[in-house]
Amino acid sequence: MHTVHVPASGPPVTDTTIGAVLAGRLVKPLFQPIVDLSTRAVMGLEALARGPAGTALEFPDQLFAAAGAAGRLGELDMLCSERALECAVAASEPPPLLFVNAEPAVMDQPPSPRLVELIESGLLFREILEYTDARCRPCPAA
Repeated sequence: MHTVHVPASGPPVTDTTIGAVLAGRLVKPLFQPIVDLSTRAVMGLEALARGPAGTALEFPDQLFAAAGAAGRLGELDMLCSERALECAVAASEPPPLLFVNAEPAVMDQPPSPRLVELIESGLLFREILEYTDARCRPCPAA
């Protein structure tokens, strides 16, 4: 296995940089607990995507903007879902629910073979697909 270096700063983010992130599967989920405030019990986890630490693509706003600009938003979105499930499956104690964010702009893409494999393997938790906030326009009057 080889390591792909993504620069922390310097030239603007390009398709090559996004390509390196995708090729190296350099996305990691950060799990945020969803807590029932009345009991303080963890009801589930939300998977938040992070790019390579210490790079210009570490945080999701820059990561997804760069992927969108490169025409690779669908690939990044799918990779984030795959990595979230992979890490939750590998956890010593799986969550009862796993909330995975998805981009509305790429809802029409089919799931990747890896995502299908993970889902069909018999997850020990429920997965909730949560669409991220879209830049909404008012609906036309009916």
